[in-house]
Amino acid sequence: MKKSAMTIVLILLLFIFPKMALAEDIAIISLNPLTANIFVGQTFSVNITVTNVTDLHGVNITLRYDTNVLDAVHYQLQPPWPDNHTGIYESYGYVWINSTLTSPEGINGTTTISQVTFKGTSESTTVLSLLNSDLLNSTDGQIAYIEKDGYVVVTLFKIRVPYDYPTIQGAINAANQSDTIFVYQGTYNEQISINKTITLLAENQNTTIDADNNGPAVNITAPGARLQGFTIRNGTIGINILSSGNAIQGNVAISDGTGMMITGTSDTFIANNTFTECTYGASFIQSSYDHMIGNRVGENNVGIYIENSTYTTIENIKIINNTNGIVIENSQNGKIVRNKILYNQNGMSITNSTSNLILRNNFDNTIQLIMQNSSGNTWDNGVEGNYWSDYNGTDTDGDGVGETDLPHQSVDNYPLVNPYFTGDVNHDGTVDSTDLGLLGLSWGKLPGEPNWNAACDLNEDESIDSSDLGWMGINWGKSL
Repeated sequence: MKKSAMTIVLILLLFIFPKMALAEDIAIISLNPLTANIFVGQTFSVNITVTNVTDLHGVNITLRYDTNVLDAVHYQLQPPWPDNHTGIYESYGYVWINSTLTSPEGINGTTTISQVTFKGTSESTTVLSLLNSDLLNSTDGQIAYIEKDGYVVVTLFKIRVPYDYPTIQGAINAANQSDTIFVYQGTYNEQISINKTITLLAENQNTTIDADNNGPAVNITAPGARLQGFTIRNGTIGINILSSGNAIQGNVAISDGTGMMITGTSDTFIANNTFTECTYGASFIQSSYDHMIGNRVGENNVGIYIENSTYTTIENIKIINNTNGIVIENSQNGKIVRNKILYNQNGMSITNSTSNLILRNNFDNTIQLIMQNSSGNTWDNGVEGNYWSDYNGTDTDGDGVGETDLPHQSVDNYPLVNPYFTGDVNHDGTVDSTDLGLLGLSWGKLPGEPNWNAACDLNEDESIDSSDLGWMGINWGKSL
């Protein structure tokens, strides 16, 4: 006898989330911060935190790590958790935290259990894993949860600015390929050229490169370089990328002519930066296969400018309070997905461009869309399109997608009636067990196969797999 579809779904859900009950506000054990970049010999601390919990009375948490990469040097339980049976087991590679409240009343909401301090011992990466932990309520019943593990990168730095060299450029000139240069906080009035495949890492965003309006602040001419954590200001171009395969992460480009310009190259990865108060926030000129994710682009004349470029991905970006949000000219095969394009004078302008995917964006602007000679772009996945604040049509069947006054803006046949929220498959404003059930029904499916549901393809890669589950997990239990 064949199992019913519901039985199959439940088995799949238990396989995907073995610790998780199908509840709307599932408890989460997580590390804060979830990621850390440190050097050999440097220490850092993480907090073990539980959120969305009800009647938490006892914890049995195992935090595992790679002893070849890290040493656990200290732990401290946070009030009101007593230090009952807790310790560092270095030979086995874990910190064990077993604690029970002395008060009979359990904790609701959020609590920090412990702070653990590690030291980097060798150059590598490691996961801080919370697998095989338990949460108990005041009647010793298990509380279901999702765990969010951490990730640590340990690098070996050989050159420090200003201690080894007074200027950043002096350090670059002395560096060998693949070296990491660590720059301590302060203002460096210089223009630099990264002409080697190195990592240039700032202590924090009080580490400033100021070009004093004399030209580009940072020129990157070597492939595979990484620029991370700087504030870059007063350049005709803040970050000028003239080579391929570079990573630009966690920087702030402010008061530049163009915050970042990529010209004639490919495969640049741009993550978690801020581009603000520039003429152009970020520009892609004659480039290809660049990926921009998780940035903020605001208070510029033009937020993001794409010209004569192909396969540019603009994903999960806050494009806010610009005169022009996104301008696309003579470009093809781009992917503009899951962005917040808000409070701009002009949200998006597309000219002479085709075969671009524009999906799941939230548009709320004075003028939403300007389009010229740009047919052949895709604005939906067959079940959902974008959210437009000026859409006044009706959702006649209650699925969160409008069915009247179509196509909206002459392009969108599936406009969303509420802002898009990643993981909210059924468009009810909350990421919960119903969405997980729909994902389970479509698990492992490809377009055209039975039970394929395009709404479950959360990262638009035409397959429903663990990557989509990860995107759902980011917003699990959250509501609009």
